[in-house]
Amino acid sequence: MRENMHPIPQWPSPFDLNVPNSTTGSSQVPDPKEYFKSVLSWAEEKGGEEYAFVSLSDCPLDQDRRKLLDSYRISENSELPAEISLSYLLPPLLYGNQVCIWTTSEDSIVEHYYHIVEKIEELELQLSHFLEEENFFIPQLVWMEEGTETSVLLASKLWEKKERGKRISSPLSFGQIFFLASLADAESVTELELKSFGTSELNSSLFQFIYMRAVSKYGSLLSILGKTSGEGTLKFHPSSYLSFALQLVILASIFVEAIDELVSLWIEERPKAKDAVSKLAEWIQKESQIPHSQEEGIDILFQERTIRLIDKYGDRTDRFLSKRLDWEYSDWKKRIESFSEKRKKEIEEALVPDLLSRIGAHSQVSLPDELKKASEEIGKSLQNDLENLLLERNKLTEFKLDPNGKSPESWNDLLSKRSE
Repeated sequence: MRENMHPIPQWPSPFDLNVPNSTTGSSQVPDPKEYFKSVLSWAEEKGGEEYAFVSLSDCPLDQDRRKLLDSYRISENSELPAEISLSYLLPPLLYGNQVCIWTTSEDSIVEHYYHIVEKIEELELQLSHFLEEENFFIPQLVWMEEGTETSVLLASKLWEKKERGKRISSPLSFGQIFFLASLADAESVTELELKSFGTSELNSSLFQFIYMRAVSKYGSLLSILGKTSGEGTLKFHPSSYLSFALQLVILASIFVEAIDELVSLWIEERPKAKDAVSKLAEWIQKESQIPHSQEEGIDILFQERTIRLIDKYGDRTDRFLSKRLDWEYSDWKKRIESFSEKRKKEIEEALVPDLLSRIGAHSQVSLPDELKKASEEIGKSLQNDLENLLLERNKLTEFKLDPNGKSPESWNDLLSKRSE
């Protein structure tokens, strides 16, 4: 069941929106009124005629949802309404003549994810200070996709090469990949890989520590993300039953936990920067001796340690993962039930009447003796098809799913229904 995604939109670069910052608490954000005017000006230059406000809770925005948005003419409504709280986590998106401008939503997966990205950036700065090295490379992500001509990588010019019909991206930060993934057709993404892009021994050692920590501590959780086997590599085939956004939240949380552990070790043992490689080798060896978990299945997502991991680096205490799993379950349930209802209707109103008509017509045909055997075989085949359709119809009539996804059992039942 493929998502009904929108065509690839346009979006401004930071240089297209030259907006002064205003200080809020300890951080700086664009002045909202100036930002709003700058977005409208950019959109008009690109052929935009109207704008709409979109909550981050609606990300990713599909085409059907976009058609229902309230919109306003740019030429007649250029003042930011006082009740609107703009978000700057994602750039505005221009679809044809309509620009969609994001508004805040504290419960959204977007807000949660970018809290994790902020933590990654803070830890990277600390590592840079400890290493006395500004040019070390923290591992980044690469995605591989089918060579579709509507790829978001083409629109953003972030692809690097093609191999055997697959398009491979340039190195992507965790912040970049979430935005691009929100625009991509997730079914076209065949693989994600976390890898180091530095060639020095220090960069290799940093990657190996992050790899060993991730596998030793959260190997079972990585398996949920479709981790492929391979010593020293972190490659994934994105899951078909979890949203791309949630998979990135889980992956980013595992990644930031590994860096957090590295920073903690550095603070605790305080090695000299010149001893970084040898110290990393020592820590890698310790991580490699930790037994890897052999657990499998959806149950891992419901474990307390997993829920606390996602809350910790998203700066929350509300068991975000549990809420999100319930939301994703509900979304899948609606789609499966809609598909089942349409299939049941098709069987009852089209397929069964058609077969009954063919069976009736076949039974009235009079054939020579030498053709009776072939005719009987056709009759049996039609009868068998009818029986199978009626069995499928009965199964769909009895079809029921738990009202929520608050347990591994309800999820396993849903996934078994989906695969049938």
